[in-house]
Amino acid sequence: MPRKKLLDVIIEAAEDKLARDIKTLDVARQPSLWDVQLLMTADSEPQIRAIVDEITERLAKVKDFPAVKAEGVVNSGWVILDIGAILVHILLPTIRAHYSLEDIWKQSGVIFHY
Repeated sequence: MPRKKLLDVIIEAAEDKLARDIKTLDVARQPSLWDVQLLMTADSEPQIRAIVDEITERLAKVKDFPAVKAEGVVNSGWVILDIGAILVHILLPTIRAHYSLEDIWKQSGVIFHY
């Protein structure tokens, strides 16, 4: 599946579970294992779980797509999904503000897409 279509599936799944402030970072030109990183905010731990489950379920229906690898614990306020060339960060607002990933990537010259 082309990366753009895959991103659309992931973003649509997240939006259906009310993720907000979704940003796509093109990190392909940076020293990174991934080409794209998605940042999104969830307002609660149950919502993080719901977003993870929805993304995982939708991607399981994609033919020849490898399993999603999840890192982090929902009650930590930050879960990362490793989806091949795409890394998805699902964060609570306080965690997102604390780590300020957008600011770190902006300093590296990363291109944001909203």
